[in-house]
Formats: sequence, C-alpha cells, structure tokens
Amino acid sequence: MPAAAIPSQTYCNQADCESKMSTYGVTGALDDNADSTADASITQSLSHGANRVNFFLLAKYDYSEIAQSPIACEWAVVESLAWLFRRRGNPLPVGLAADLKEAEAAMSAIQKGEATLPDAAPLATNLPSWENVRVDRNFRFGKNRVIRRESDPTPNPNPELPDYPSEFGIYW
Repeated sequence: MPAAAIPSQTYCNQADCESKMSTYGVTGALDDNADSTADASITQSLSHGANRVNFFLLAKYDYSEIAQSPIACEWAVVESLAWLFRRRGNPLPVGLAADLKEAEAAMSAIQKGEATLPDAAPLATNLPSWENVRVDRNFRFGKNRVIRRESDPTPNPNPELPDYPSEFGIYW
C-alpha cells in the first residue's frame, strides 16, 4: 500500500510574519541586492516553518488540530522568520532567537509527551487498545501483553510487557 500523500499546509502567512517582525524587517530579509524591494519569495520560508512545526507535532496531532491552534501558528511564524533571516547567513535578531529557543523547547516537550498542545485533541491515547492486547492465561495473574506487530508505533511512556510468542515467532 503506498504511503498517503502529505498535504502541503502552511500555518501562517506573510501578514503574520510582518506583524511579528514588521513589514520592513521581512522585506529587508527578502531583499538580496539592497534596493528596498523583495527579490525572493516568502513561500519557501512559510513552507519551512510549517515543516518544522509538523516535525515536532504531527506524530501527536492531526493537521486540522494544528492548523486551528493559535500557538502552533505563532511557532510557525517564528520558524519561518528564523529561516528567512538565516537563509543568507545573517544572524537572528536577539528577540527572535529567544522566541525560537522557547518555541523549539515547547514543541520538543510536546513531541516527547511531556506537554500537550492547548485546545487540541491528540491522535491516540498512550494506553493499548483492546485490539492489540492478548491475555496470557499461562502467565501468573493473567497479565495483559502487547502484540507489537499489530500495535500503533506511537511511543508509550507506560511500561508494556511484550507478547513473547508473537514477538519471537513461537506459535503452537
């Protein structure tokens, strides 16, 4: 089965970037020959910002949930502006560098499962569902075991006992 196509989604636009860093700041970053006109397109920057947000959040949340989150939009703006300023080797403004560090720390915490995206429903719970659990009657107290090849590959912070017959190919 071929992989599902990932839709191209940007979580912010040029007006969002200009409200964060002023019209002159964005035009100055897009101006390659210092004639006060934008020579490059901001589209690649917006796409990069969306890809960075997707890198951190897409494993836990759906596109629609991320797109409706104002804080994810703010993080996409920060990532877009950071790429825009660094594309020619220019240093980041101090305030933007602090915002970038804060945004990536927050997104990393969400990616690790230490935090959640406010007002967004996660894709799945951290607990195994009944489709991928087998009760081993021969084991003391009949503990639940996880069948990994049928399980969702989402990392689970809770310890799981593997189903040894299915894990090591032992069938009877």
